[in-house]
Amino acid sequence: MTCHDLFITYVYVRSAYLISRQLLQKGELSDSNLLTLGAFLVLCFIVVLHMFVRDPFFSLMQLTPDEEQRRKLRRERNKVAASKCRVKRKEHVSTLRQASEELESANSQLESEIAYLTAEREQLEMMLDAHICNMEKAAGRGPA
Repeated sequence: MTCHDLFITYVYVRSAYLISRQLLQKGELSDSNLLTLGAFLVLCFIVVLHMFVRDPFFSLMQLTPDEEQRRKLRRERNKVAASKCRVKRKEHVSTLRQASEELESANSQLESEIAYLTAEREQLEMMLDAHICNMEKAAGRGPA
């Protein structure tokens, strides 16, 4: 942001003020003129706000050397903190992935064990049914 840009913005705002003052004095400040003027002033305000808030060069011009040093130090600390945060997040994601893989493996083993035990139970039930039938035949109560 240069001084020239700041001056141009000042000229726009001052022009809008003078035009509105003249129209008001003449009694020609209609609703349409007022809306146009309002839109122009809002645009000027946005430009000025951008210069003061968003433009880093303009912001740095306003800082004292001590404030600038504090700002640089704060940014450096923030950079280090952000880096630590990213590392911790990666470690946390890695830990969660490892735990997820372990749980999936354990789940798979348990499902295999369930299938094995279900098959064994069915086999034992068939053996029990066969044994009961043999006992009933031996006792003479079963079907002939």
